[in-house]
Amino acid sequence: MTLFYNRKHTFIFVFFLLLFGMISCADRDAEILIDGDLTYPECGSVLPWEPPFATFVEDTFGAGLIRFQSAPGSVQDHLVIALPSVSEIRDSRGEELPISKDDPDQIHLSFDFRYSCQNSTISTASEGWIRFDKFNGEVGTVIAGAFELQVFDVRSDEQLAEAVSGEFEFTVRRFRPYQPFN
Repeated sequence: MTLFYNRKHTFIFVFFLLLFGMISCADRDAEILIDGDLTYPECGSVLPWEPPFATFVEDTFGAGLIRFQSAPGSVQDHLVIALPSVSEIRDSRGEELPISKDDPDQIHLSFDFRYSCQNSTISTASEGWIRFDKFNGEVGTVIAGAFELQVFDVRSDEQLAEAVSGEFEFTVRRFRPYQPFN
């Protein structure tokens, strides 16, 4: 009897695990393309890049975080866009907003390619602009826009890229893999 009980529950557990796994990886509406001259000294060029995962979260203080990532899991190549005020982004659709590597009141954008470039010790920051053509931030709505920037190594202030551009469009979702990846 115990053997049957364990097999039955094991089957149910595996079935739901597979079902939820397929559902969570089924997002095919994210369209993200990042291109330019970004080079990591240890690995060479890391662009163009088309990450298939995107997420947006807003915290209780009104700040937001957009994250593009190459695969599920916390140790993956990713790009993070930190938004100090989501309400200001909603009110500024269609405008080119500054990206700053130094000003805490501006938008910040950073890359991390330490998964595909494991010998890298680079931590990045960017300067340039970002434009949100669609932005509400509510579940089920689309976030779309573009950016152009220069990328710097935070530690040495060495310029890693002079011209990086990106275009993105994705639907805000919740639950895996749409929650924050870390």
